[in-house]
Amino acid sequence: MWHQELLDLAAQRKRRLEDNRRLCQFWWDVADLKNSIKDQERLYRYWQGYRDCVTFLVKHKNAENNLSDIERQLEHYQRMAISYWLRIFLEIRDYPRKLRELAERDGRDSPAVLTTIRLMQDPEAKTCVYGRLVDIFRKQNIFVSLY
Repeated sequence: MWHQELLDLAAQRKRRLEDNRRLCQFWWDVADLKNSIKDQERLYRYWQGYRDCVTFLVKHKNAENNLSDIERQLEHYQRMAISYWLRIFLEIRDYPRKLRELAERDGRDSPAVLTTIRLMQDPEAKTCVYGRLVDIFRKQNIFVSLY
């Protein structure tokens, strides 16, 4: 019984590490995309640096073609971010139930478990957790209803 629980915990840890790796890759990709956008912005702002009109027109046409790719990438990354943060939110929302099941199953009346359950049942504590998630969503410009 304990061996299976350890295997389950190891699988959960591996899944979370993989999620964190994907999240890091996501932020690196977003940073690359941000640099691409800045390069495009420089092109549109500082056109005087080109020696002739033909060079400028070629660069401008390439920039226009790149904009549609950038928009598609932004939409893709936004969908990825929403799904990732919503999954975290749903996991946090299930913590009180999981803690209660753990306490009931093992017959533990440990103060730490009971305090954590009480804390997660407290409306102010829930508001604090939800507020942190909303702040994260706002910082990432993700508009989604938490309820």
